[in-house]
Amino acid sequence: MWFSSSELILGAGRFRLSSESLTFSPQLDYGLNEPFLRVFILSYVKLLSDSPLESYGVKPHHVFTRFVRLLVNHDLRDTIKRFAGLSNELLSSEFVTGGDSTHRVFVTGFSDTPVFREYHEWFRTGRPDLLQFLLSFCLFGKKTCLR
Repeated sequence: MWFSSSELILGAGRFRLSSESLTFSPQLDYGLNEPFLRVFILSYVKLLSDSPLESYGVKPHHVFTRFVRLLVNHDLRDTIKRFAGLSNELLSSEFVTGGDSTHRVFVTGFSDTPVFREYHEWFRTGRPDLLQFLLSFCLFGKKTCLR
């Protein structure tokens, strides 16, 4: 299967990303999967832009840029596993009970992710739409076969 060039345009044209502009680190050697992975990255960045918090303002350009840099410079398998692990940690430590109180446990692993703002707002408010977004983002690509 062959994937043709695609382009993602966000923020009224302030952020543009084409699949052809994505270059992977040579040591990753994705082989024939590279065209698919370029489109996968565009989809992942689009998912990032679909945050429930976007109604309060568009994510800063540097958040998208850093996320793309992470995806092309590090092994996608490791990144997907890391984010999936965060989703498991989020669900398993959502609440801790002790004595007479129940409270959420802050998952520090979210602090260096592009969805930290959403995580922080979910931690503060418990909004279900934010939890759904966080889980969708963290589990995105988990079932994709990456060789």
